Amino acid sequence: LTRNFLEAKEAARSDSAARNFGIPRPAQFESWAAAGPLAQDDGPNGNNPSDRALQDYLADKPWVAPEVPICFLTDLHADREAFWRSLLVGGFVSVPGLAVADDEALSRVSDEAFELTPFGAGTHFVIGGDLFDKGPANLPLLDALGSFRDRGVGFTLLAGNHDVRTYLGIRFAEERDPRIAHLFVRMGKKTMLLFREVFETELAGGDHTGRLPDGEVRERLFPPDAWYDEFPAVAEGIVPPARIAKELRRVREKSVELEERCRSLGMTLGDVYAALERCRRHFLESDGSRFWVFDSMEIAHREGSLLFCHAGVDDEAARWLASEGIEGVRRRFRTALREEPFELYNGPLGNVFRTKYRDLDLRMTDRGRGDLHREGIYAIVHGHRNVFLGQHMNFRRGLLNFACDACVDRNTREIESLPGLGSAATLIAEDGTIYGLSADHPAVKVFDPTLYGGWVTSV
Repeated sequence: LTRNFLEAKEAARSDSAARNFGIPRPAQFESWAAAGPLAQDDGPNGNNPSDRALQDYLADKPWVAPEVPICFLTDLHADREAFWRSLLVGGFVSVPGLAVADDEALSRVSDEAFELTPFGAGTHFVIGGDLFDKGPANLPLLDALGSFRDRGVGFTLLAGNHDVRTYLGIRFAEERDPRIAHLFVRMGKKTMLLFREVFETELAGGDHTGRLPDGEVRERLFPPDAWYDEFPAVAEGIVPPARIAKELRRVREKSVELEERCRSLGMTLGDVYAALERCRRHFLESDGSRFWVFDSMEIAHREGSLLFCHAGVDDEAARWLASEGIEGVRRRFRTALREEPFELYNGPLGNVFRTKYRDLDLRMTDRGRGDLHREGIYAIVHGHRNVFLGQHMNFRRGLLNFACDACVDRNTREIESLPGLGSAATLIAEDGTIYGLSADHPAVKVFDPTLYGGWVTSV
């Protein structure tokens, strides 16, 4: 599949006959608009839009292609093998002598043994967020990403909701300000896997006499009873009432679930607190072994006509993009992440890594879409929302979206009863064509904007 993909990509540059609906050569390629069994829906929130809807949307739009190929990987969720397998399938790395790429085989291959191919060396990699939680293990994935990043490849790491929750929970644990006193508990039971990993690798078997008792840890890390009255008062006017009610309910649930999860992992709250202190050292201090993870995390990335983010945008974020550009929005995120966690998580920046365009989410209207179009942004490439049978192309609030969370991590695949091993990579070529490769779809999905009336230029 990889060989055919690379050959077809080269053929498309020199042979215009290969650029048509369905891309008949090779047989493993098909037009994205016609891919899969999904019913076509041309509405403002429609999945799998028709050729006609795409023609109406892209007519006379100057589609700006990236200068170098872009590879988008997202929602890896603590699965190192899914990360390397996705790069292997895309032809970005290779391992001499590797016969199979199942989890067991890849677990025996060191991160350093994955070699960049010439194609990979010339590609910019955008990681779409959600590195943490679910499993099987957070630290091996972070180390694999660090090893890959350190090779000098073009590399951008975006913030996902799971990543931001993990950072805020570690960074602001023990704070008593009612706006943020719940952030440790808000991480939830899934994050306890990270604490268990840190505990096992650095603290297990040591002297437990210095551990804090569970009651004291609970007082330090869990919101007090008064918080359930204080939070609605400080959130009023900033957070919609329905979301406030949901937050109160979820924090109550998560407080119980977190302790239950700790017990199931064989940890006391004292063990968790000791692991929290180690996480602060590794992730928050400038000489920490994994300080780079959150320090390099960005809210969004732009390449030509495409905006890359974890989830989506609302009207206010679209206005910022149009008035301040991508760097202005990135500066807002970096400041808010460290100094304004409540405003970050509940405002337009948080919406970028949280929205699913529900009634509870901040609104995206014609005004926001117009701001993006005037800025030359015509599509959003994102993760966050699980999709099946490979990546999806759809409209969200009238804006073209490429949904790329193709359920690659093994925990999600087990929950969703998906067969086989997960892998997915979305490639944006220098000619503006977008390719969707996934283990769950038999063909590579191809989107060529020139086939729908758009005209392509380079940056």
